[in-house]
Formats: sequence, structure tokens, C-alpha cells
Amino acid sequence: MAARSLKVLVNGHGVTAKQGELLIEAINRSSISLSCDCSGGLGETCRVRIDKGSVEDHGTAIRNSALACTATLTEDLEVFVEPAPKPEQMKGHLVSSAPSGENHLELKVAFTKSPSWVPGQYFRLSMRGQDPVNLFPSFSLNGAAELSCLFFHIDTAQHAGLFAHLAKKKKDSLPVSVEGPFGTSFLRREEERLFVICEAESFAPAWAMAVASTMGQPRRAKQVIIVSYGEVSHPVNAMHSWLNKRRTAADILSTTETSLLEDLRLSLRDLNEFDVVHACGSPSFLQAVAQVVEPSAAQFHPVPTSGMQTAVTEDA
Repeated sequence: MAARSLKVLVNGHGVTAKQGELLIEAINRSSISLSCDCSGGLGETCRVRIDKGSVEDHGTAIRNSALACTATLTEDLEVFVEPAPKPEQMKGHLVSSAPSGENHLELKVAFTKSPSWVPGQYFRLSMRGQDPVNLFPSFSLNGAAELSCLFFHIDTAQHAGLFAHLAKKKKDSLPVSVEGPFGTSFLRREEERLFVICEAESFAPAWAMAVASTMGQPRRAKQVIIVSYGEVSHPVNAMHSWLNKRRTAADILSTTETSLLEDLRLSLRDLNEFDVVHACGSPSFLQAVAQVVEPSAAQFHPVPTSGMQTAVTEDA
């Protein structure tokens, strides 16, 4: 039996599709660009909002959204793809790699033009002789940004290969290439109360969202929660201090993996359906946050930060 013909509206633009077809295939035939990186080892790069109708989400549903690379069509549908910068490849130079704490480096990469990105997105960075690595652009720990530069924060735990490579080079002005940005769990310009939650090791995207919302959305109610399982690092202390000085509520939640769920429930006890939650961290951490957020019906945007190494070797 031939697959039934369906109509899919993508941001108001209609396309014809077939029952059982992947949602992303229908979106790609529309005039709307969905900049996904589904094979990049990260995930959450093609989440779209389902405004009308339903899909077979295959376990990817969060509230009224699904991953377009996995969801299949079952009926006529209306979806919304959040506008985002179009990924591109750019060449630049690493102009500095300064220690920002024990086992932490702050990288500054300069380009001839200003890269476009939204806090919560990531780039794939390549250097000669080093496997590509996905890194979240952020701000310097003093909150500074430069239009023609990207700042990245790395540590030995998550980026041991890159850390060792830079230590071996022992010089700046290294050629670098980046591809991106990718990711759909980025910060949006909304009025709802904002919660940014991260594991201490995954502070970079949370820091980018916290600084951007503090400076660009000063009237928006917001809270930042940094979860630490041990000694608090210098970058996290600097982040906490900077935010509180600017009257953005920021808390360091010292806990253990076994107590995480209970402590998150306590910290988010007044969460409601009108709130927006961005969580950055490992898959197990995101699962714990999702479990706490789900009963409140708050909007949830997971930002996975682990398992981000790619398997392709490229020259910068």
C-alpha cells in the first residue's frame, strides 16, 4: 500500500510529505533552514516545536517538541523552526590560551569577521594534528566579549586531547578552523522567568546564557544554579561572583550524584508552567533535571555537553 500523502507547514510554508517520512526530510524541502549536526556526536541540534498535529517521536518528545532527525510523520502537521544563524566554516587564529584556574584554559580565537552565534550553541573547532572537538563559545570570565573573536573554556576532564595538544605547542597564533554554530537549545528573547542550570564542568554554555541575559534582558527574572560535586573551581567562583554583583541570582549547589535529584527538587520547588529552563551537562544530569522539570510543565531546553568528540581528523 502506498504511503498516504500529508501536508506539512514549516513556519507557515507548506510542503508535501509521505506518511512515515522523517520530519527533517520534509523540513529540508521547505524554504526554512534547519541547521542540524545530528552526526556530530552531541544531539539536540534539530529540535522543532510541534504547533498542530502529532508525530511518532520515538522517545524524543519534550513537551510540544521533538527531534526532527528521529520523528516520523503520521498526519498533517504544523511545525516551527526557531530562527538561528546559518552554520559556516571560518578560518582564524588562536591568539591566546591563558590559564583560568587549575586545569582550566580560556582560549581566544580571532577571525577577520565577526562569527554569528547564540548562547547555548557550539562550534566544531579543528587544529592541525588534533581531532576536531565541539566547543561552546562563551565570554571571558570578566564578562568581556570582542566582535571578531570567540572565547572558549576547556578543562582536562572534558577535553584532555586538546589540552595536551596546546600544552605541547606552547605558543599562540596557531591556525584554527571552526564550523558552526549548531544547536537548538539556545537562549531566546522571552519574557518568562529564566532558569539556567549547569554542572560545574559544563559551565561554558551556561555562562554565555547568563551573561547575555544579564546584559541583554536586564528586566527578565532569572536564576543561575551551578551544580558542584566537589571542590568549586576558580571559573565557577568567578562566574558566581560576577553574576551576583550584577544582581542576577546565582547559587552554587554543592551535592553528590546520589543526592542530586532531591537537591534539584528543593532548588526548583516553585517551578511552574510559565518558566523556561536551560540545563547544561552530561546525559545523566540532563535526565535528572528533566525528571524534576516535567511535573511543572515548564519549557525545557537540554544542552548536552559530554560525548562531544568527533571522529574525523581535519587540518586547520
